[in-house]
Amino acid sequence: GRAQPCQGWGREFESRFPLNKGQSVTIWLPFFYVSLINHLSKLNLTIGYDITSDNEYLLRSDKIDILINQNPELQGYMAVQTIYKNHFFNYAIEPNNYFPIEIVTKENIDFLKKF
Repeated sequence: GRAQPCQGWGREFESRFPLNKGQSVTIWLPFFYVSLINHLSKLNLTIGYDITSDNEYLLRSDKIDILINQNPELQGYMAVQTIYKNHFFNYAIEPNNYFPIEIVTKENIDFLKKF
């Protein structure tokens, strides 16, 4: 089985936040956080970031409900393209670049991983 790094924290968290009904894990490793929430019976929804192998496993195992994929490959590609255009063609660098995100569920992960 997989490691459960946060086993002892569940009861303490539940006693401190008894009205909590969901959470968003804003770090790149919600798989670490899932071991904590496995102990919390009152939480309904878990949202994490990025499609890593551990997060995919937990999504398919119904431990994470939704993953938000931030498209790191596209962000890296656009960063290199921006540097290239600026260096070789003197294009201005935009201060903000907006990227689409993908809402990943157990039902659509296979489709999204094809691209």
